[in-house]
Amino acid sequence: MRKLKSILQSTYAGIAAVGILCAASSASASFISVGGYDSFDISGLPGGDLGAAMLNPANHPTFGVSGFTDAGDVAFGSATASYLSGVDMFFTGRLGITSSPSGSDITNLVNFVNDGGVLVINNDRSTSFTSLDPLLNAFGIDLVPLPTSSVETLNITDPAHPIMDGPFGQVLSMGLRDASRYLALTPDVTIAATWLNGDSAIATLGPGAGRQGAVIVLPDVERFLLDFDSSLGTGDTETATLNAIAYSVWVINAPAVPEPGTLAVLGLGFTGLYLVRRRKLR
Repeated sequence: MRKLKSILQSTYAGIAAVGILCAASSASASFISVGGYDSFDISGLPGGDLGAAMLNPANHPTFGVSGFTDAGDVAFGSATASYLSGVDMFFTGRLGITSSPSGSDITNLVNFVNDGGVLVINNDRSTSFTSLDPLLNAFGIDLVPLPTSSVETLNITDPAHPIMDGPFGQVLSMGLRDASRYLALTPDVTIAATWLNGDSAIATLGPGAGRQGAVIVLPDVERFLLDFDSSLGTGDTETATLNAIAYSVWVINAPAVPEPGTLAVLGLGFTGLYLVRRRKLR
């Protein structure tokens, strides 16, 4: 009986040690793999200033990552589970006017977010760009195409949101031009900024309810992915963009929440460590 007890104690100690090692090994990622659709304004790593900022080694400590790698871009209908298994961040870019993600793409991207990936969705000004709707609908988000042709100042509704107040600084004001994809969001989406009419402009669907990852919705794809130092907007848009990437890295590096069965096993392991420690003290 004593021998059996000793074996059980050793087993529990081993389970706990393995659990701790697994948690430690998944707590951070050296490099973030970036992919996306081969669509307007996106190809692998985001083009323009944002891509340069992500690849700049001087920014990596602030992002909380060692660097970014390009997983390559895929055509609509080709966001396979195999491809997404090697991607940490997926950018939709601006999809073609008549092109949209396939049903299998949507299923795979939902699983991608559930498994810990970050999906970055950008909208744009044209009422014709309705191709993102089915993908957004899968996350309880709708697009309302209301075009505008002038710079509109955003209301920062959540100053403490990590995109509004992050490692690259605080966003005090923002204005964007032609970002006409007004968002009507479900209650579990956190709204960071709205347009003057109250429709959401910047929002996140963070970890929870079966999701290990997150969805980030940003307006005006050119402003956010290509030229956030240009005249396409005003205020602290560059800061918000960089904070959004830093938030993505934080989500990706966050330790996965164990399933209830795993928690039970780890609990047994910690109990075993306690018993072993108690036995040695006696």
